[in-house]
Amino acid sequence: MNAHSHSTRAPEFVKTWSTLQNQTSVRSIRNEDDYRKMVALANELADQPEGEEGPLAKLFGVLTDLIEVWEIHHPDVLTTQT
Repeated sequence: MNAHSHSTRAPEFVKTWSTLQNQTSVRSIRNEDDYRKMVALANELADQPEGEEGPLAKLFGVLTDLIEVWEIHHPDVLTTQT
C-alpha cells in the first residue's frame, strides 16, 4: 500500500467523515447512549423503501455489525431495554 497516494486524499476523507457524523452521529459505540443512537439510526435505515439495494445498504451493514459486537460484549444492555 502506498501511503503517499492515500495521504493526498486525507483532507477529502476528513471532510466527508465530518459531514456524515454531523448528519447521522455515526461513531463507535462506547456506551449505552451511543448504542441507543446507533440502534435508532439502523432502524431508520431499515425502514427505507430501497431495502438491501438502496444507497445506504452498506451503511446499514456497518451499523448492524457495530451493534452486534456491542451486544455480544454487553448482554446486560439487552435485558434492560424497554
